[in-house]
Amino acid sequence: MPPMPELATWHFGALASVLAAYVVPLVTAGLGFIYEVARMMTERKRARDARRAAEEESAILDEGDTILRGRVEYARGRDFAAKATVVQDGSEAESSGSWTVTWKERARTTEVVPFYVVHASSERARVEPGPSTILASDLVATERVNRTTRHRIARLAADEEVWVTGLLAKDHDPEQAGGYRGGRAWVMRPLRRQPMIISTALPEAGFLKNAARAFLFALLFALLFAVMVVSHTQYHALVLDGVSATATVIGKENHQSDDNETYHLSVKIRSESGKEAIDDWQVTLQSFNQMKVGDTVPSIASFGAVQTSLPGSEPQALFASTLATFIAWVVAVILAASFGRKTEWYEGEPTNESNSGRLDDT
Repeated sequence: MPPMPELATWHFGALASVLAAYVVPLVTAGLGFIYEVARMMTERKRARDARRAAEEESAILDEGDTILRGRVEYARGRDFAAKATVVQDGSEAESSGSWTVTWKERARTTEVVPFYVVHASSERARVEPGPSTILASDLVATERVNRTTRHRIARLAADEEVWVTGLLAKDHDPEQAGGYRGGRAWVMRPLRRQPMIISTALPEAGFLKNAARAFLFALLFALLFAVMVVSHTQYHALVLDGVSATATVIGKENHQSDDNETYHLSVKIRSESGKEAIDDWQVTLQSFNQMKVGDTVPSIASFGAVQTSLPGSEPQALFASTLATFIAWVVAVILAASFGRKTEWYEGEPTNESNSGRLDDT
């Protein structure tokens, strides 16, 4: 059984070539680029809206469901305000002489005590968190318990800017002057059946991360579009500068590698104006067997900046270029759909981490 011809020798027909070289890049990578740019602009608008809404809502102290923004102060006699601890179990594995340590979350706890937020107006508001409070902050510290257990910790530090959601009202404050056990002042407590959120992250942070990812994928699709177009350089040259010509076979050879055979014809192309050029065609086995040295065949040739030629009288786009770049587009779409915004640990994402080395070294 004769070997199959090389994929690189397969060409589309005239109409299919137009679709492969121009329409396919536009409706795949082109639309992917447009979608990601639109998503980036939408996420940036959401970020601006979130910042504006949070600033407007936290600009004044007002009773009701609101956002409190300001600087953290510890309550009298306290040395912290909020602390979240993620307990991780560690294990190590070796592969090809390299060791990797994996830390997997086993449990998490949040400790909160009353603290104060100094508003931009210089008024103090007492924050009394509930048992289901969420501390939305970065894990900034690591405490080793033993060889296979460690704690990853997030803390609310004094003087740190914080955003707190809850129910703000005038109520009893034990540190407020004016009475034996305090007086009335601003106090924030959790909303009914909703956890209080204490956040050091900006309100727009999540939207900005989405916008950054959309920007990266927009660049990816733009690059892919350029690759799709450039992969058909030969076809573009023939479309823009192609002329009818004849080609004379001046040599034949086949190269065998890994049980695959590649068939080549060396040809001399001559245009109607008499201009000549030497080219090499990669052809099917059938064409290789049919053509003999000295035979002349019709050709379309470009003698411009990109010197190239093909047998026949119509430009034809390579099938392999379209197939390879289309597969790359499918992979890019899967990546774009799979890698959305990373869920932060305080949003319920398990805090599993890994690093190179051994347990005793980390």
